[in-house]
Amino acid sequence: TQLKYHRRSRANDRERTRMRLLNESLEHLRTLLPIDSISCYSSTDSSNHGAMLEDKLTKIETLRTASAYIRVLTDLLEDSNNSSTSSSYSYNISDQPQQQQPPQVYQHSSYFGYTPNYSYYHPYC
Repeated sequence: TQLKYHRRSRANDRERTRMRLLNESLEHLRTLLPIDSISCYSSTDSSNHGAMLEDKLTKIETLRTASAYIRVLTDLLEDSNNSSTSSSYSYNISDQPQQQQPPQVYQHSSYFGYTPNYSYYHPYC
């Protein structure tokens, strides 16, 4: 029984470590995504001591947003390699049809000092 307890304890430790690393990686990914934090994250005044609560993207929302962003960047690179004149990109990363509510469009922030001429839809904002 002690051997089973020891094995279970080690397995639980491995799982906690795995989940902690996964959560840290997702948190880092959230910081890299070009999402307008004022529009996407809702801050509401709490009744307890006036603390501000901030909602963040869920794990699946983070992955879907990152996937859409990667698609935009890939298309941008492919178009620049093909010398295409088209510079407008839109992506709907929602599993729901677009007719239900019009998604908000966000311009990507630029790390290199210029603003690209493309955008993507972010249905969670």
